[in-house]
Amino acid sequence: MILVILAAGPLPFFLRPAIATGNAVQVGSTSPDFGLGASPGSLVITRGSSGTSFVSVTSVNNFTGVVSLIATVTPSGLTLSLNASSVPVPPMGLGTSSLTVSTTTTTAAGSYTVSVTGTNGNITQSTTIEVTVVSPIVSSLAIDGAANNFCSHFTNSCSTMLTTEHQNDIIIVYTAEGLDLVKPCTFNVSDTAGLSWSARSAIIFDLTGRAQLQEFWARSSTPLTADFVTESILGCQSPEFGGEYNGLIVFGITGANVNNPFDSNISLPSSGNGYGTNTVISVSTNNPEDMIIGVAMHGNVCCALTAGPGFSQITTNQAGVMTAEYENTAENVTNFSVTFSDAATHYWTSIGDAVQAFSTAPDFSVSASPGTLMMKPGSDANATITVSSFNNFSGSITLASTVSPSTFSGPTATLGQVAVMLMPNQTATSLLAVNTVAATPPGTYTVTVKGSNGTLTRSASISVVVPSPDFVISVSNSSLTLPAGQSVNETLQLASTNGFNGTVTLNTSVFGFEGLSAAINPSIVNLSPNENTTSTLTVNAGFPPFVPTSFTVTVTGSSGAILHSVSVEVTVLSPPPDFHLSVAQSFTIFAGQNETIGIVLYPTGGFSGTVTLTASVSPMRLDGPQVSVNPAAVQLSQNSTIIFGLGPVLEVSTTSITPPGDYTITITGTSGSLTHTATVVVEILPPPTITLSPSSGVDGTQVTVTGHGFPTSQQSFPVQFPVTIDFSFDNQFIGFISTNNGAFTFTFNVPLSQPGAHTVRAITGFPILTATALFTVAANPSPISVAVNTGTIYFPGDTAVIYIMTTSTGTSIGPANLQVQVTLVSPNGTRILLTVISVGPGLYKSTYAIPSSGAILGTYAVIATAHEAGFQDGSSLTSFEIKLSWLASNTKNIATAAALVGSVGTAVVGVVAWQKGYFRRKNEDPANIPF
Repeated sequence: MILVILAAGPLPFFLRPAIATGNAVQVGSTSPDFGLGASPGSLVITRGSSGTSFVSVTSVNNFTGVVSLIATVTPSGLTLSLNASSVPVPPMGLGTSSLTVSTTTTTAAGSYTVSVTGTNGNITQSTTIEVTVVSPIVSSLAIDGAANNFCSHFTNSCSTMLTTEHQNDIIIVYTAEGLDLVKPCTFNVSDTAGLSWSARSAIIFDLTGRAQLQEFWARSSTPLTADFVTESILGCQSPEFGGEYNGLIVFGITGANVNNPFDSNISLPSSGNGYGTNTVISVSTNNPEDMIIGVAMHGNVCCALTAGPGFSQITTNQAGVMTAEYENTAENVTNFSVTFSDAATHYWTSIGDAVQAFSTAPDFSVSASPGTLMMKPGSDANATITVSSFNNFSGSITLASTVSPSTFSGPTATLGQVAVMLMPNQTATSLLAVNTVAATPPGTYTVTVKGSNGTLTRSASISVVVPSPDFVISVSNSSLTLPAGQSVNETLQLASTNGFNGTVTLNTSVFGFEGLSAAINPSIVNLSPNENTTSTLTVNAGFPPFVPTSFTVTVTGSSGAILHSVSVEVTVLSPPPDFHLSVAQSFTIFAGQNETIGIVLYPTGGFSGTVTLTASVSPMRLDGPQVSVNPAAVQLSQNSTIIFGLGPVLEVSTTSITPPGDYTITITGTSGSLTHTATVVVEILPPPTITLSPSSGVDGTQVTVTGHGFPTSQQSFPVQFPVTIDFSFDNQFIGFISTNNGAFTFTFNVPLSQPGAHTVRAITGFPILTATALFTVAANPSPISVAVNTGTIYFPGDTAVIYIMTTSTGTSIGPANLQVQVTLVSPNGTRILLTVISVGPGLYKSTYAIPSSGAILGTYAVIATAHEAGFQDGSSLTSFEIKLSWLASNTKNIATAAALVGSVGTAVVGVVAWQKGYFRRKNEDPANIPF
């Protein structure tokens, strides 16, 4: 029984190698040195096979140079081969070489010590590898050729070449994918020999879900010569990289049962995953003398996977993360441990399987070549059906073919010979013709050819793929090299296949450090059936921080669910000595405002020298903006960092009379024969203005400020917020307002101020702009004092005389420019405006004739007001009473008294009344005039 195991690990590009050194470098030494190590440090090799260990040379203390390697063995008997006997080591880096240890069928079993010595000048380091050679177990099953490959992050497929020596081999392929960021892959296997591939296992994931394995197999009735076996992935391509890390291991097994190649134990294939240094899964078989096969992925590339105890290595990839091994056993096994060893701890995945030997009873097999036919609708294709005899089988074999699924317009299959005569240990063939019609639906069909002698029935399957309409993308050059600061155009070719007719949308992505951009034109192309078209890919190399620098430009074409991509590897080299000059494209300022703009200036291609900077403006006017560069000369060296903000600046100054409009400023940098220019457009807006209404008045006057031409919210920085405007009166803050459109009205009351002109300011924060207007404060007027006097009591028929006197600060004023008004308010509320006449400086008179009958009796109010411009108005209030005279109100009493006492008494009463003043009019008494 032969046991074979495969191991594979994810990819070297994402993982930092770990180095095991054979000789220690002295601690504390600062001299440049190197360390030497080997992984694995021990090998178990079956006699007649080989094993591989990876030798690592590590830079210590910034060592750089080429290290020469020599391998020797004690005792002799092994063949040693270094794939690189001289290893360049970069500073703080490492170099590697693989050591292959080979044996022959006559090599003595036992232990060997392999020494690898590295030399550079007077520095010598060494490391050892312990090798154990074991004898093989005799079995009819044997490995017949093996190959492997692992491809980069930017690929969707990976190929390797397999050659075998025997006919009727079983070909095993393990596909691997690692570090995907999207979703699980779908694997597909194909080859140039046209074998019919089948998936043996499901996809097996590691614990992270980002690495996966799957097992495929096929029959090969004839030996394979330089057969290119390709695995491809679908569905997990990274949008950024256009692919994922992927690879395969392929090998042939001779002596297997080609009709029923795998052991019938229901646990097969087995699988497992974990985290650790070693991998282990269990395999159980029902038959003796099986060959058990498997695969494992180990995530750390520092240390190669090696065969477990008792196993022999079949093949390993260049990173040592994908390895195949086998072991022969003579009996069926239960929970047989299939292991791989690794010095590093990481995630792993493994698959185990068992291939059974061919029976010794007479038998035959049926195989098809090619195993897959790609056919367009309306086409024909052929496959060769081979019937092979084993163990002296002979007889007539009847052949029959069926197609599944069976559809009305599906493919048809016809055998050229439906019966073949098979001689002992010979082969016979029949030609299978497969036909499609124009209406054959796209899809995958299976043609099954069965052969029977009446007792035994064997079969082979052919996949017929009728592809859907599709398109392909290719590029004229898959790799480009260009200096920094330059660009190049490449032709992108698109071709319709299988009658594709539609629109393809093209997008570009760049992977790498900053400093490269790509564009496609046109980005949308139309493809007619079976025709070609082109688009132009423009690659622009900027100035990466490090050169040379590599980038990957991926162009992806999509049309509905169809997605294809192509990649171009771009290397940006150092440009010739030069300098870079640039400035902002545009900015806006107000007339009267000054501005400074940073200039970007840095060397490229190792430039060193002085750059003289000048600035000019167009159109040029005497009252236009003034421009200059400060400083006017800048010294650059090849190690200069980018100068921005702290370096040269463009200074732009304007005045309030600078004409508004657009001005183009050109900055010119000159150094010897090198000259570069950069332009910036400055928009100058009119200065903002404010007006006051009114523009003069006394303290406390309410004033409305109207503004125009202030910044709008779109002109503010750094985001679109309303512009806030602060107001001051002689630098005394009086309020603020916000505006979105640059216009506003603001109201304030004039604070207590001295008479004269005062400045009202409106100020914005960013940009800092000020608009002013003058307000004249008038002196407060002196008050007018008003005195009014009149009689106390009046009778009907009297004339009330009212005198008014006006003064200010003790001085009579009027009558010139003075307005005096006297209003009489009667007891019933009626207002009577009286006529006022001047009787002297500051003295006025007004009269009111009281009706003899019907006069309203009661108290009258007299209101006198005075107004003159430049003075505060004055007013005064007095009153008088109108009532009946004593005689009128006592007529009846007087009559009665006269009758009683006679005329004498009447006379006495009259005298008394006269004396009391009831018969006199008040206005006839000069003593009642108070002035």
